[in-house]
Amino acid sequence: MPNATIVVFLTPDGWAVRHEGQERLDHLTGVNKGAAFALARDMAQGEGAEVVVFNEAGEVESRESFRKTFYGREG
Repeated sequence: MPNATIVVFLTPDGWAVRHEGQERLDHLTGVNKGAAFALARDMAQGEGAEVVVFNEAGEVESRESFRKTFYGREG
């Protein structure tokens, strides 16, 4: 079960990545939604978190949970 949730969502300045419940963005990727998801996925794999991706309308598009990995192995 993931400990944290990392969200990918559209802002007026582009696609953003942030830990749920925090105001400060972790990353802002501009127009590249794929880059935002890749960053969120990498963060989630290191933390054992869930990634929730919202579409342009603000609806949940996908969610994926990751187990914490250590040096390429699940922990």
